[in-house]
Amino acid sequence: MSPKEVSVLDMMEARDRRAGLQRRMTAAFHVPVISFTMNIAGPVKRTPLIRRGFALGLRTAELPPEAAFAQLRAPGRDAEGVMLEATGGVNTHKGAIFSVGLVSAALGRLSPEERKDPAAVLSVCAAMTKGLTERAFTGLTPEKAPTCWLSAISCTS
Repeated sequence: MSPKEVSVLDMMEARDRRAGLQRRMTAAFHVPVISFTMNIAGPVKRTPLIRRGFALGLRTAELPPEAAFAQLRAPGRDAEGVMLEATGGVNTHKGAIFSVGLVSAALGRLSPEERKDPAAVLSVCAAMTKGLTERAFTGLTPEKAPTCWLSAISCTS
Protein backbone atom coordinates (compact mmCIF):
# COMPACT_ATOMS: atom_id res chain seq x y z
CA MET A 1 0.00 0.00 0.00
CA SER A 2 1.38 3.41 -0.94
CA PRO A 3 1.35 6.30 1.51
CA LYS A 4 -1.84 8.31 1.13
CA GLU A 5 -2.52 11.87 2.21
CA VAL A 6 -5.50 12.16 4.53
CA SER A 7 -7.55 15.14 5.61
CA VAL A 8 -8.83 16.03 9.05
CA LEU A 9 -12.30 14.94 7.89
CA ASP A 10 -10.84 11.55 6.85
CA MET A 11 -9.30 11.18 10.31
CA MET A 12 -12.55 12.08 12.06
CA GLU A 13 -14.53 9.61 9.95
CA ALA A 14 -11.95 6.90 10.70
CA ARG A 15 -12.30 7.66 14.41
CA ASP A 16 -16.08 7.27 14.18
CA ARG A 17 -15.75 3.97 12.28
CA ARG A 18 -13.26 2.69 14.86
CA ALA A 19 -15.52 3.68 17.76
CA GLY A 20 -18.46 1.90 16.10
CA LEU A 21 -16.37 -1.23 15.57
CA GLN A 22 -15.28 -1.18 19.21
CA ARG A 23 -18.89 -0.90 20.38
CA ARG A 24 -19.96 -3.81 18.15
CA MET A 25 -17.05 -6.00 19.28
CA THR A 26 -17.65 -5.25 22.95
CA ALA A 27 -21.35 -6.07 22.58
CA ALA A 28 -20.69 -9.25 20.60
CA PHE A 29 -17.82 -10.73 22.63
CA HIS A 30 -18.37 -9.21 26.09
CA VAL A 31 -14.64 -8.65 26.61
CA PRO A 32 -12.53 -5.51 26.84
CA VAL A 33 -11.40 -4.17 23.49
CA ILE A 34 -7.79 -3.13 23.17
CA SER A 35 -7.40 -0.51 20.51
CA PHE A 36 -4.70 1.97 19.77
CA THR A 37 -4.26 4.63 17.16
CA MET A 38 -1.19 6.55 16.19
CA ASN A 39 -1.51 10.23 15.41
CA ILE A 40 1.47 10.98 13.25
CA ALA A 41 2.76 14.42 12.28
CA GLY A 42 2.32 15.26 8.62
CA PRO A 43 -0.11 14.18 5.93
CA VAL A 44 1.15 10.59 5.46
CA LYS A 45 -0.09 8.13 8.08
CA ARG A 46 1.26 4.82 6.76
CA THR A 47 5.00 4.66 6.38
CA PRO A 48 7.65 1.96 6.08
CA LEU A 49 8.71 2.65 9.68
CA ILE A 50 5.22 1.97 11.03
CA ARG A 51 4.87 -1.23 9.01
CA ARG A 52 8.36 -2.27 10.18
CA GLY A 53 7.37 -1.87 13.82
CA PHE A 54 4.24 -3.97 13.50
CA ALA A 55 6.05 -6.68 11.52
CA LEU A 56 8.81 -6.85 14.11
CA GLY A 57 6.23 -7.38 16.83
CA LEU A 58 4.86 -10.38 14.99
CA ARG A 59 8.27 -11.83 14.06
CA THR A 60 9.61 -11.71 17.61
CA ALA A 61 6.79 -13.73 19.18
CA GLU A 62 9.01 -16.75 19.84
CA LEU A 63 11.98 -14.81 21.23
CA PRO A 64 12.57 -14.19 24.92
CA PRO A 65 10.87 -10.90 25.90
CA GLU A 66 14.13 -8.99 26.41
CA ALA A 67 15.45 -10.11 22.99
CA ALA A 68 12.23 -9.00 21.31
CA PHE A 69 12.50 -5.60 22.98
CA ALA A 70 16.13 -5.27 21.88
CA GLN A 71 15.06 -5.77 18.26
CA LEU A 72 12.37 -3.11 18.58
CA ARG A 73 14.75 -0.40 19.77
CA ALA A 74 16.34 0.42 16.39
CA PRO A 75 13.07 0.95 14.49
CA GLY A 76 11.76 2.90 17.48
CA ARG A 77 14.73 5.23 17.32
CA ASP A 78 14.27 5.54 13.55
CA ALA A 79 10.60 6.47 14.04
CA GLU A 80 11.54 8.99 16.73
CA GLY A 81 14.11 10.52 14.39
CA VAL A 82 11.51 10.88 11.63
CA MET A 83 9.11 12.52 14.09
CA LEU A 84 11.76 14.94 15.37
CA GLU A 85 12.75 15.85 11.82
CA ALA A 86 9.12 16.40 10.82
CA THR A 87 8.44 18.58 13.86
CA GLY A 88 11.62 20.65 13.79
CA GLY A 89 13.09 18.86 16.80
CA VAL A 90 9.97 19.13 18.97
CA ASN A 91 8.93 15.90 20.70
CA THR A 92 5.23 16.00 19.86
CA HIS A 93 4.65 12.35 20.72
CA LYS A 94 5.86 12.33 24.36
CA GLY A 95 6.54 8.59 24.57
CA ALA A 96 3.78 7.45 22.22
CA ILE A 97 6.22 5.90 19.73
CA PHE A 98 7.76 3.84 22.52
CA SER A 99 4.38 2.86 23.98
CA VAL A 100 2.74 1.93 20.68
CA GLY A 101 5.79 -0.06 19.59
CA LEU A 102 5.86 -1.92 22.88
CA VAL A 103 2.14 -2.72 22.86
CA SER A 104 2.31 -3.75 19.19
CA ALA A 105 5.10 -6.18 19.95
CA ALA A 106 3.27 -7.50 23.01
CA LEU A 107 0.13 -8.13 20.97
CA GLY A 108 2.20 -9.89 18.31
CA ARG A 109 3.59 -12.25 20.94
CA LEU A 110 0.15 -13.30 22.19
CA SER A 111 -2.44 -15.62 20.73
CA PRO A 112 -5.63 -14.02 19.40
CA GLU A 113 -7.46 -15.20 22.53
CA GLU A 114 -4.79 -13.80 24.89
CA ARG A 115 -4.90 -10.43 23.11
CA LYS A 116 -8.38 -9.90 24.57
CA ASP A 117 -6.97 -9.80 28.10
CA PRO A 118 -5.48 -6.41 29.02
CA ALA A 119 -3.63 -8.00 31.95
CA ALA A 120 -1.93 -10.45 29.57
CA VAL A 121 -0.87 -7.61 27.28
CA LEU A 122 0.51 -5.60 30.19
CA SER A 123 2.29 -8.66 31.55
CA VAL A 124 4.12 -9.13 28.25
CA CYS A 125 5.00 -5.41 28.18
CA ALA A 126 6.42 -5.75 31.70
CA ALA A 127 8.45 -8.83 30.77
CA MET A 128 9.87 -7.12 27.69
CA THR A 129 11.00 -4.07 29.64
CA LYS A 130 12.05 -5.79 32.88
CA GLY A 131 15.03 -3.95 34.35
CA LEU A 132 14.89 -1.22 31.72
CA THR A 133 14.95 1.75 34.08
CA GLU A 134 17.70 0.23 36.18
CA ARG A 135 19.86 -0.31 33.09
CA ALA A 136 19.00 3.10 31.66
CA PHE A 137 19.83 5.14 34.72
CA THR A 138 22.63 3.16 36.36
CA GLY A 139 25.65 5.41 36.53
CA LEU A 140 23.70 8.54 35.69
CA THR A 141 25.30 11.60 37.22
CA PRO A 142 24.30 15.27 37.16
CA GLU A 143 27.05 15.85 34.60
CA LYS A 144 25.67 13.21 32.23
CA ALA A 145 21.96 13.92 32.80
CA PRO A 146 21.48 16.62 30.14
CA THR A 147 22.98 14.42 27.41
CA CYS A 148 21.16 11.30 28.57
CA TRP A 149 17.68 12.74 28.95
CA LEU A 150 16.46 12.06 25.39
CA SER A 151 18.31 8.81 24.97
CA ALA A 152 18.44 7.41 28.49
CA ILE A 153 18.07 3.86 27.26
CA SER A 154 21.35 4.06 25.36
CA CYS A 155 23.10 6.35 27.83
CA THR A 156 26.67 5.35 28.50
CA SER A 157 29.55 7.53 29.56
